[in-house]
Amino acid sequence: MPFTAGASGFFIPGRVQASGDKSLIACGGSKTVSIAVQTSPTDCPCSSAGTVCVEINSIPADGTRGVAVATRDGKGVADVFEKTAKDLGMTVVGHEGIDPKAADYKALMTKISTSNAGGPPDGIFVGMVVDNNASQLLKDKVSIMGDNSTVKYMGPDGIQTQAFIDGAGADVAEGVYGSVAGLAPENYTDAGKKFLSDYEAKYGKLTEPYAIYGYEAMNVLLKAIEDVCASGGDPTDRAAVTKAVFAIKDFDGVLGKWSFDENGDTTLTSMTIYQVTGGAYKAVDTVQ
Repeated sequence: MPFTAGASGFFIPGRVQASGDKSLIACGGSKTVSIAVQTSPTDCPCSSAGTVCVEINSIPADGTRGVAVATRDGKGVADVFEKTAKDLGMTVVGHEGIDPKAADYKALMTKISTSNAGGPPDGIFVGMVVDNNASQLLKDKVSIMGDNSTVKYMGPDGIQTQAFIDGAGADVAEGVYGSVAGLAPENYTDAGKKFLSDYEAKYGKLTEPYAIYGYEAMNVLLKAIEDVCASGGDPTDRAAVTKAVFAIKDFDGVLGKWSFDENGDTTLTSMTIYQVTGGAYKAVDTVQ
């Protein structure tokens, strides 16, 4: 989403793996973002066809000027991200790491600001969580290279938290993109909307995206324990319960109806992209 055709980008990913023919899953720690091929600007608020819409639609067929890669941890998997970006038509213009305990990142951002043929990249991707000084990294990026419409800033669900916005400041965070697995709350299933209503009635407005996953995970575990008991097994046998968890098919929960596949992954594929607007993340698109 943040990159236009012929754009450059500075990436700070954690770990990366290929997923399917038309997408890339970039994981910051255990976090995930989706990058899928988009050749039309119709569903992407960028200026032209062939736009690089990282985290929403992505990777131009050709003409990309440059992309840089950096990592807070997981150099090997960051290398995979770099290689895949090149395979998808990007030119990598940098690959750096960060110290999450550093007082600031002005030196790094100064370096990035001239990494693209003497100028700044069009966007920066960070594979990190808010606890790893993500807000400070953004503040220094804006200080050195301008706001997030000048040099785009994007990351996985590790920065899709209100704490990230509050830490950087609403004005500084304006325009940042973050991706989260699953649907936006306004698009939850009926069961999901009931969960949301009950949750907010007790705890206040939902500001963290994975509360619903914790609820679903507990229900899955309870279902597995019930299945073990129903088959005459021992519910204190962890191996039996684990086996029953991964045997679950067509689970009709708050996330919808889904199953575990042969790799232990769910069959849920939705990824929602959010952008900071007026001091809060707002959903801007959902991809499969």
